[in-house]
Amino acid sequence: MNRKEFVNVMADKYGITKKQASEELKHVLDSMVDCVSNGIDVAITGYLKVRVKEVSERMGHNPKTGDKVLIPTHNQVRVSVGQKLKQAVK
Repeated sequence: MNRKEFVNVMADKYGITKKQASEELKHVLDSMVDCVSNGIDVAITGYLKVRVKEVSERMGHNPKTGDKVLIPTHNQVRVSVGQKLKQAVK
């Protein structure tokens, strides 16, 4: 399901316009991005948790040439699934 289809489901389920559903979804996602980009974990209990994890510097290799390459310290976004969401797909 893509964003447009999801907005349609929200609009139908909650009796709001597609524009309102799209704006609400945008607000939620923008707020999540703002928090995570500032290092704040976002936990929606039972559904998901989004956090930033710092990955340490390490040695890698260029698969094309085989040369060793230093991969610098960087941040990764980690998402874990909550119990309600896990149970919904059983």
